[in-house]
Amino acid sequence: MNASRATSRSDVAVEFFRNRTRGRHTLVASVIRALAGVAFFYFGITKLFDLSGTTSQFAAMGFPGNSTIPFLVGMLETVGGLMLIVGLGTRLAALGLAINMVGACIATLGIMAGHPTFLLLPLLMLALMLYVLWAGPGVYSLDERLANWLDGKFGITLAPAYDPELTDPNIPRTPHHRRDP
Repeated sequence: MNASRATSRSDVAVEFFRNRTRGRHTLVASVIRALAGVAFFYFGITKLFDLSGTTSQFAAMGFPGNSTIPFLVGMLETVGGLMLIVGLGTRLAALGLAINMVGACIATLGIMAGHPTFLLLPLLMLALMLYVLWAGPGVYSLDERLANWLDGKFGITLAPAYDPELTDPNIPRTPHHRRDP
Protein backbone atom coordinates (compact mmCIF):
# COMPACT_ATOMS: atom_id res chain seq x y z
CA MET A 1 0.00 0.00 0.00
CA ASN A 2 2.81 2.38 0.87
CA ALA A 3 4.67 1.59 -2.35
CA SER A 4 1.58 2.29 -4.45
CA ARG A 5 1.17 5.69 -2.78
CA ALA A 6 4.80 6.55 -3.50
CA THR A 7 4.38 5.45 -7.10
CA SER A 8 1.30 7.59 -7.59
CA ARG A 9 3.07 10.64 -6.12
CA SER A 10 6.04 10.15 -8.43
CA ASP A 11 3.63 9.77 -11.36
CA VAL A 12 2.13 13.15 -10.50
CA ALA A 13 5.62 14.67 -10.36
CA VAL A 14 6.47 13.14 -13.73
CA GLU A 15 3.27 14.52 -15.27
CA PHE A 16 4.08 17.99 -13.92
CA PHE A 17 7.29 18.23 -15.99
CA ARG A 18 6.46 16.05 -18.97
CA ASN A 19 5.90 17.48 -22.42
CA ARG A 20 3.06 15.90 -24.31
CA THR A 21 4.29 17.23 -27.63
CA ARG A 22 7.08 15.90 -29.82
CA GLY A 23 9.32 17.25 -32.57
CA ARG A 24 8.53 20.68 -33.94
CA HIS A 25 5.35 20.85 -31.88
CA THR A 26 7.49 21.17 -28.75
CA LEU A 27 8.97 24.37 -30.16
CA VAL A 28 5.46 25.65 -30.91
CA ALA A 29 4.45 24.93 -27.31
CA SER A 30 7.48 26.90 -26.09
CA VAL A 31 6.62 29.89 -28.29
CA ILE A 32 2.94 29.89 -27.26
CA ARG A 33 3.94 29.64 -23.60
CA ALA A 34 6.46 32.49 -23.82
CA LEU A 35 4.21 34.84 -25.83
CA ALA A 36 1.25 34.24 -23.51
CA GLY A 37 3.61 34.90 -20.60
CA VAL A 38 4.65 38.23 -22.10
CA ALA A 39 0.99 39.22 -22.55
CA PHE A 40 0.07 38.25 -18.98
CA PHE A 41 3.13 40.01 -17.59
CA TYR A 42 2.26 43.20 -19.49
CA PHE A 43 -1.38 43.21 -18.37
CA GLY A 44 -0.40 42.36 -14.78
CA ILE A 45 2.17 45.15 -14.56
CA THR A 46 -0.33 47.57 -16.08
CA LYS A 47 -2.88 46.65 -13.41
CA LEU A 48 -0.32 47.11 -10.63
CA PHE A 49 1.06 50.45 -11.85
CA ASP A 50 -2.43 51.94 -12.23
CA LEU A 51 -4.07 50.27 -9.28
CA SER A 52 -6.61 53.07 -8.71
CA GLY A 53 -7.75 52.94 -12.34
CA THR A 54 -7.89 49.15 -12.23
CA THR A 55 -9.90 49.30 -9.01
CA SER A 56 -12.46 51.61 -10.63
CA GLN A 57 -12.70 49.27 -13.66
CA PHE A 58 -13.26 46.31 -11.35
CA ALA A 59 -15.88 48.32 -9.41
CA ALA A 60 -17.70 49.02 -12.71
CA MET A 61 -17.86 45.25 -13.23
CA GLY A 62 -19.51 44.76 -9.84
CA PHE A 63 -16.50 43.93 -7.66
CA PRO A 64 -15.97 45.66 -4.30
CA GLY A 65 -14.47 49.14 -4.48
CA ASN A 66 -11.29 48.31 -2.55
CA SER A 67 -8.01 47.45 -4.27
CA THR A 68 -7.51 43.94 -2.85
CA ILE A 69 -8.95 41.95 -5.76
CA PRO A 70 -7.28 44.07 -8.51
CA PHE A 71 -3.98 43.81 -6.65
CA LEU A 72 -4.24 40.01 -6.35
CA VAL A 73 -5.22 39.67 -10.01
CA GLY A 74 -2.35 41.94 -11.04
CA MET A 75 0.12 39.93 -8.95
CA LEU A 76 -1.20 36.65 -10.35
CA GLU A 77 -0.85 37.90 -13.92
CA THR A 78 2.61 39.40 -13.32
CA VAL A 79 4.12 36.45 -11.46
CA GLY A 80 2.29 33.88 -13.61
CA GLY A 81 3.46 35.69 -16.73
CA LEU A 82 7.07 35.59 -15.54
CA MET A 83 6.73 31.89 -14.74
CA LEU A 84 5.42 31.27 -18.25
CA ILE A 85 8.17 33.34 -19.88
CA VAL A 86 10.96 31.32 -18.26
CA GLY A 87 8.98 28.07 -18.18
CA LEU A 88 9.25 27.38 -14.47
CA GLY A 89 6.21 25.78 -12.86
CA THR A 90 4.50 26.10 -16.23
CA ARG A 91 1.46 23.95 -15.51
CA LEU A 92 0.91 25.57 -12.10
CA ALA A 93 1.05 29.05 -13.66
CA ALA A 94 -1.20 27.99 -16.54
CA LEU A 95 -3.77 26.58 -14.11
CA GLY A 96 -3.88 29.76 -12.03
CA LEU A 97 -4.08 31.98 -15.10
CA ALA A 98 -6.78 29.79 -16.68
CA ILE A 99 -8.90 30.18 -13.53
CA ASN A 100 -8.22 33.90 -13.70
CA MET A 101 -9.41 33.99 -17.31
CA VAL A 102 -12.61 32.12 -16.44
CA GLY A 103 -13.29 34.89 -13.92
CA ALA A 104 -12.43 37.52 -16.54
CA CYS A 105 -14.84 35.92 -19.03
CA ILE A 106 -17.65 35.88 -16.47
CA ALA A 107 -16.97 39.48 -15.40
CA THR A 108 -16.72 40.64 -19.02
CA LEU A 109 -20.02 38.97 -19.93
CA GLY A 110 -21.78 40.90 -17.20
CA ILE A 111 -20.56 44.37 -18.13
CA MET A 112 -19.72 44.25 -21.83
CA ALA A 113 -22.86 42.55 -23.15
CA GLY A 114 -23.15 44.96 -26.09
CA HIS A 115 -19.50 44.67 -27.13
CA PRO A 116 -18.55 41.03 -27.88
CA THR A 117 -14.99 42.00 -28.86
CA PHE A 118 -14.14 42.61 -25.19
CA LEU A 119 -14.80 38.94 -24.52
CA LEU A 120 -12.41 37.73 -27.23
CA LEU A 121 -9.14 38.40 -25.40
CA PRO A 122 -10.08 36.56 -22.19
CA LEU A 123 -11.40 33.64 -24.26
CA LEU A 124 -8.22 33.54 -26.34
CA MET A 125 -6.02 33.65 -23.25
CA LEU A 126 -8.14 30.94 -21.62
CA ALA A 127 -7.71 28.73 -24.69
CA LEU A 128 -3.94 29.33 -24.68
CA MET A 129 -3.68 28.47 -20.99
CA LEU A 130 -5.65 25.27 -21.49
CA TYR A 131 -3.27 24.35 -24.33
CA VAL A 132 -0.19 25.09 -22.20
CA LEU A 133 -1.74 23.15 -19.32
CA TRP A 134 -2.19 20.15 -21.62
CA ALA A 135 1.00 20.40 -23.72
CA GLY A 136 3.47 21.26 -20.99
CA PRO A 137 6.35 23.70 -20.92
CA GLY A 138 7.94 22.93 -24.27
CA VAL A 139 11.59 22.22 -24.95
CA TYR A 140 12.98 25.68 -24.13
CA SER A 141 12.01 26.00 -20.49
CA LEU A 142 13.44 25.74 -17.01
CA ASP A 143 11.00 22.88 -16.39
CA GLU A 144 12.69 20.93 -19.20
CA ARG A 145 16.13 21.67 -17.77
CA LEU A 146 14.93 20.60 -14.34
CA ALA A 147 13.51 17.40 -15.83
CA ASN A 148 16.85 16.67 -17.51
CA TRP A 149 18.68 17.34 -14.26
CA LEU A 150 16.38 15.01 -12.35
CA ASP A 151 16.83 12.38 -15.03
CA GLY A 152 20.62 12.59 -14.76
CA LYS A 153 20.85 13.04 -11.00
CA PHE A 154 18.35 10.50 -9.76
CA GLY A 155 17.72 8.31 -12.78
CA ILE A 156 14.09 9.38 -12.90
CA THR A 157 12.83 8.94 -16.45
CA LEU A 158 10.39 11.68 -17.33
CA ALA A 159 9.70 10.56 -20.88
CA PRO A 160 6.17 9.36 -21.56
CA ALA A 161 5.35 5.66 -21.72
CA TYR A 162 4.12 5.87 -25.32
CA ASP A 163 7.48 7.13 -26.62
CA PRO A 164 8.69 4.65 -29.29
CA GLU A 165 12.30 5.45 -28.36
CA LEU A 166 11.71 3.73 -25.01
CA THR A 167 10.22 0.58 -26.47
CA ASP A 168 12.45 0.01 -29.52
CA PRO A 169 15.76 -1.60 -28.46
CA ASN A 170 17.42 -0.57 -31.76
CA ILE A 171 17.14 3.14 -30.95
CA PRO A 172 19.88 4.43 -28.62
CA ARG A 173 18.32 6.25 -25.70
CA THR A 174 19.78 9.36 -24.16
CA PRO A 175 17.95 11.49 -21.58
CA HIS A 176 15.19 13.40 -23.36
CA HIS A 177 16.53 12.45 -26.78
CA ARG A 178 13.87 13.34 -29.32
CA ARG A 179 13.71 12.94 -33.03
CA ASP A 180 11.62 15.04 -35.36
CA PRO A 181 8.93 12.94 -37.00
